[in-house]
Amino acid sequence: MELHSKLIQDATERFASLPGIGKKSALRFVLNLIKSGPEALQDLSTLLHRLSHELQYCKTCYTLTETEVCAVCQNTNRDASCICVVEDYRDVLALESSKSFTGLYHVLGGLISPMDGISPSMLHLDSLVHRVESTMVQEVILALNTSMEGETTAFYIFRKLAP
Repeated sequence: MELHSKLIQDATERFASLPGIGKKSALRFVLNLIKSGPEALQDLSTLLHRLSHELQYCKTCYTLTETEVCAVCQNTNRDASCICVVEDYRDVLALESSKSFTGLYHVLGGLISPMDGISPSMLHLDSLVHRVESTMVQEVILALNTSMEGETTAFYIFRKLAP
C-alpha cells in the first residue's frame, strides 16, 4: 500500500511492525492519531519518551517498573517464602490478573534456547539461585511454557536448586 505522505507511510510501517498489527490496522491507528490533533500526538510522544527513559527492571525480580524495586517486591503482605519463576513480564501480568497468587516473582527474561543462541548466562538464572539461597524461600513454582525451551529451562533450574 503506497501512501502519498512519507511520514504517514513511515508511521504506518512502524505500527505494523508490532505483533498482531497488520497494515490496515496500523494505518487506522495513524489516521486516528492525526485526527486526534497535535496535543494527543504530543501526549503519546511524551509517554513513549518516558517509557524509553524511566522504565527499568526491578533489581530483585526483574519485572518492569519505574522504581528500583517493584510494587510486588515492596509489598510486605506478599508471601516471601514462595517465588513463581516466569519467562517475561506478560506472565506476571497474567498471574496478577487472576488475583490467585500471593507470593513473589522472578522474571527470567527468556528461556534457554541453544538454537536461538540463548544460553543460561543470558538469563536471570544466577540471581534466582542467589535469591533462593540467601532468603527464606521455601517453595519455587516454575510457571514456564511446556515447549522444549521451557522444559529445558525448568530442568536447568531444578538442577541448580536441587542442592
